[in-house]
Amino acid sequence: MGSRAGLAAVFSALLVTGVASAAPDASNLDLNLLAGNTRSDVVIVPSGQTKTVASLHFKAGITVENVGPDVAQTVRVRLHLPNGLHWGTDFPDPSENCTSTANTADCASPYPLDPNDLNKRSTGWGWDITADAPGDYPISGEVTESSSTDPDTSDNAATSTVHVTPAVTVGRVKVSPAKPTAGSLVTARVLVTAGETKVVPEGVSCAGKIGRVKLIGRPGSSEGTARCGFRTPHSAAGRILRGTIGFTANDTKIKRAFAVKLR
Repeated sequence: MGSRAGLAAVFSALLVTGVASAAPDASNLDLNLLAGNTRSDVVIVPSGQTKTVASLHFKAGITVENVGPDVAQTVRVRLHLPNGLHWGTDFPDPSENCTSTANTADCASPYPLDPNDLNKRSTGWGWDITADAPGDYPISGEVTESSSTDPDTSDNAATSTVHVTPAVTVGRVKVSPAKPTAGSLVTARVLVTAGETKVVPEGVSCAGKIGRVKLIGRPGSSEGTARCGFRTPHSAAGRILRGTIGFTANDTKIKRAFAVKLR
């Protein structure tokens, strides 16, 4: 199946624009590779760099941009998957000017790439990818054809690595003490793992309130655990403390909510 407009819009928004000098009757083409856990967090992965995805199923794609000075009437690109990666449900097909084999996608721009038209200076494609197992997978791409001469072919090809890890698993929020009293320190914790590996959560954030009164939470993390501590007021007996713990694990943003009644 072909990539959808929403995914293409995400890719187009990520393209790096600029102005480049070139010889007459020439088009300077820039190619980028992209990857992410889901459509909403796909990012450009510069050549030689690595993107971590926390699932055996993720998104990958390719973009090409003409930074001028002339229009490129036709442009074709190719994406290569290494052994161990396969197309998912959404794969390159003729509906998006693409053909595919088991490990390649060949695509043609659906319109001339005009550096003077912000809506048509670039184009991109994205698909579902499945990995056989966790590991590092180099994905490569290149411009295979252009109707205009490119004075700088150094940015016409790229190879980026996707580091595939098991999907992040987050346990239920556990509160200690289990039956907290008003005026005590209440700590909420969640276990965070990827496969059988404990993950150290990053950027832990805390939010808590009792009724309309907000509480300041103290965030913390350790191997396999994200936590938030809240000092409750003595006047909150019989009230409910509601809160959330937010964090990032293996490039995945996660938030969990909890509620506990104070004695």
